[in-house]
Parts: sequence; C-alpha cells; structure tokens
Amino acid sequence: MKAKQRVLSILLALCLVLTMLPLSSLPAQAAGGMLTGNGTQEDPYQIEDADDLRAFANLVNSGGGTYAWAVLTADIDLNPGYTFAEDGKWRYSGPETDPGDPVAWATIAGNSGYYYGTFNGNGYTIS
Repeated sequence: MKAKQRVLSILLALCLVLTMLPLSSLPAQAAGGMLTGNGTQEDPYQIEDADDLRAFANLVNSGGGTYAWAVLTADIDLNPGYTFAEDGKWRYSGPETDPGDPVAWATIAGNSGYYYGTFNGNGYTIS
C-alpha cells in the first residue's frame, strides 16, 4: 500500500511541476505547420507569413505567449488582392474569382488585455 502511495505522490508532484512550465516554451501551431523558434529572446518565433502571424496571435490570445519574443522575417499581406477604396469599401483585384469579404483580423492581446513580449518588425510591414 505504501508503494502505491509513493508512486501516486511522485506522479502528482510531476504533474504540479509540469503545470508551472510556461506555455510559450511549447511550439505554437500554425495552419501549415509549426512556428519556427521557441519564443525566447535568444530564439524568437520567426513569423514569415499570415498563417504564422495568426498562430502567434492565437498563442498570445490564449495566454500562452504573453511573454514571447517574435520577429517578422518578411512582409505579410493578410488579405492579398484587396484594397480599401475611397468609397469606404473593399475591392478585390486578385487573379482568382472574388472570394468575398476579406478575412477579419483579431488583434494580438485585444481581449486578453496583455502582451509583455517583444515583437520585432525587423523593417517589414503587415498589411
């Protein structure tokens, strides 16, 4: 009986230790795979496309990347082919059939309220 109690105690202690790990040390899921980097100052998340940016936003907005470091590695167009016209409406001029309204962007830490990490634009733009 004491052996079972010891094993259970060890398992519970291990679970407690695992819950104390920051989620930003876990890889962030992107639509096409994983974000490159681990979110630290030495190895920031590498954001190279819209899928990476959405994955980073989801990570921060879920509370897992509140202190994460990230860097842009390219210009990112969240809705390629769209322009905002003088009449206040979106216009699509892409090569394919008009896909409808552009995809809305959810701000990073907009509802959760806090992002303490560092986001380095590295001279690139997000449009």
